[in-house]
Amino acid sequence: MSEQTFVAMDNTGDNMSRLINYLIIFLLVALVAAGGSAAYIYFIKGEPVDPTLERSLETWKQAVIDDPADALARANLGATYLDMGRTKDATRELEAALEIAPDSFAYTYKLGFAYRDNGDYDKAIDMFVRSAELTPEGEKYTALYEAAATARMKGDMEAAKGYAGQSIDDNDMIWNSHLLLGQLYEEEGDLEGARKEYQAAARFNPGNEELQQAIARVSGQGNG
Repeated sequence: MSEQTFVAMDNTGDNMSRLINYLIIFLLVALVAAGGSAAYIYFIKGEPVDPTLERSLETWKQAVIDDPADALARANLGATYLDMGRTKDATRELEAALEIAPDSFAYTYKLGFAYRDNGDYDKAIDMFVRSAELTPEGEKYTALYEAAATARMKGDMEAAKGYAGQSIDDNDMIWNSHLLLGQLYEEEGDLEGARKEYQAAARFNPGNEELQQAIARVSGQGNG
């Protein structure tokens, strides 16, 4: 699953006026260069800033200097650090954003990536699960997917299957979650379980070659 470009969202009632002033969006990164680098776009108060990370960094650093209590500025500064690979700086700023706005599902979600990139899988899972708890029904699946993916990285396959299943329960039309659960089943030798999940994923992404190969692989093994 592609990581989303982060434009922090503060969902606390006291900051509703800020939500009006800021363009609040989550952007999926669609432009990927041949070398694998992504084009990132950041927004501040509805106006696009220079897409280079260095320029974005200076923009958000200045915003934090101007108002250290601005959770949105700190979260976007943390997100920029994270995109630059500066995970410790990212963690610091995202933790600061959460101290200001502890019930923000978006800040919590992004902090999960910072912890994960630092190799702190337990904290990352906690953040993704917390983000899901703060998110309305039907929109929890992304955070739960990341919790599952992180548990898999940690080597806790049972937890990974549990979170993947919860992601599907929240929205069963997300093919990535079915794919992940199928991979987990296949890794533990449950080829029938894997086949069912791969087929479920293929219903929502029928042209995906990886899914077709996975279905053929587990079906062939199962029949052989």
